[in-house]
Amino acid sequence: MKIGDPDPLRQALHEISNQLCLAVDGRVDFTVRAQVADPDIEQLVLLINFLLDSVARLLDREQANVRDLDQRVAERSALLKATWDTLLDGLIVIDAHGTILEANPAARQLLATDDSLLGCNIKVFMPEPYAHEHDNYLLRYLQSGERRVIGVGREVEVRRRDGTRIPVHLAVAEICVHEQRRFVGLLRDIREQRAQERTLEERRQAAEAASLAKSRFLAGMSHELRTPLNAIIGYSELILEELDDGVAAENSRSDLQAIRDAGRHLLGLINDVLDMSRIEAGQTRVHREPVHPAELARAVGNVARPLVEGNGNRFALELDAQLPILDTDSGKLRQCLLNLIGNAAKFTRDGVVTLRVQRVYDDVRWTVSDTGIGISPEAMNRIFDAFVQAEDDIDRRFGGTGLGLALTRQLIELLGGRIEVESHLGIGSSFHLFLPLSSTAGGEGR
Repeated sequence: MKIGDPDPLRQALHEISNQLCLAVDGRVDFTVRAQVADPDIEQLVLLINFLLDSVARLLDREQANVRDLDQRVAERSALLKATWDTLLDGLIVIDAHGTILEANPAARQLLATDDSLLGCNIKVFMPEPYAHEHDNYLLRYLQSGERRVIGVGREVEVRRRDGTRIPVHLAVAEICVHEQRRFVGLLRDIREQRAQERTLEERRQAAEAASLAKSRFLAGMSHELRTPLNAIIGYSELILEELDDGVAAENSRSDLQAIRDAGRHLLGLINDVLDMSRIEAGQTRVHREPVHPAELARAVGNVARPLVEGNGNRFALELDAQLPILDTDSGKLRQCLLNLIGNAAKFTRDGVVTLRVQRVYDDVRWTVSDTGIGISPEAMNRIFDAFVQAEDDIDRRFGGTGLGLALTRQLIELLGGRIEVESHLGIGSSFHLFLPLSSTAGGEGR
């Protein structure tokens, strides 16, 4: 471009125009919008218009970017708020002094409080001694960076507004907001987890106890089975020797009776095990029929009396004057009564074993009481467990498999009844079988 005027202002305009042309690299649309006499000024005006248009387009783009950014920020804020409001774990934000700045709904519910907790010190929700030590701990961390909770999750207890204490898992993180130190605490309610852990531990202990009980049962059962088997084998060999010698022994009859008694005892043990197995497998059926309680009690007494009197005891039978006829399984009820009377006779020496039958409100109650050794309060909770004796040394002192009471409870519940027990150490025990009158078949029986 040729300079037509040496004036310094014109020269400066000319240089600015050339520099702007070079800057836009010839991309300017030099459209004449108005007649300008001076070509340099005309070029400069066109360049300025171009710059203004460029700035306007740039501003439009930036405004579009700002609007897009605002929308994304709004969406992110809505997402964070929804997360904050619906998070199942409690979130609490405190400052460097322990003052609560924010708390989500889950935290307020966990602490049994409302928005009034904002502005409170977090230590009001801590049990002692942690509440008293919290300020010193926070100050020590701010000064030295020594960590105990921050950045390390741990299980703690929190104290709610109502004074109750609940276990939580606490995780604390540190953040910086506008050069201010903040601490965010995440609290997870672990009461259900603790309950599950306790349940699992109780089941583990129960499984171990059951395994130990079964081991003891097998040890006791081996003894219980060997004893009658040895008697059967021993007496049989004696009789065989006598027969081989051709001599009829005077005591052969008593030997045969001993074999019979040992066989019956062995059969009873096997039946108990089989009955328990059938009940646990759900294969036991109830055969209901009209049962006269008084007649059944007398029949049971006739069978049980020799067993009771064998230990120097006296057997007593007490019956109400009028007892309703029951619709139940007489065989299973008889088995329950014989189990209870057998236990009473086993643990009673030179005492009294009583079978009492009464009508009590809407039940017929069968009570077997004794004046024996009794049961300790600690053993009362496990006497109805299978393979378990009331005391650890009972199987050694009195024998038995530990199935009798468990089988009795299973059978009486199968009949629609229940069993209860009262006992005092050194005084005796009373076992009560209750059968509801809804099982009556109608009519009265003596």
